[in-house]
Amino acid sequence: MLFIAELLKGLINFLIYAVLARVILSLVIQFMMQRGGSVHPVVMLLNTVVGQITDPILNPIRRILPSTGMLDFSPLVAIIVLQVIEIVVLNIF
Repeated sequence: MLFIAELLKGLINFLIYAVLARVILSLVIQFMMQRGGSVHPVVMLLNTVVGQITDPILNPIRRILPSTGMLDFSPLVAIIVLQVIEIVVLNIF
């Protein structure tokens, strides 16, 4: 049972870091594009990979949350939900 709990904790932490990486990458890409420069292909590749990991988590939250213009609160909600799931899982095991 302890192994399963640690595995789930590791998976949840990985997803939280992936969501944070998605936020940082989107800010970097926006900053680079506003300065009139091009975005490095490696940054775009990282954004694509992280997007494929986080989209299944963030897209349902985006459909539920009301539109707030340019601000996207779905990563914040996703991190909170993942933290709650981690607490519940650790209390069960």
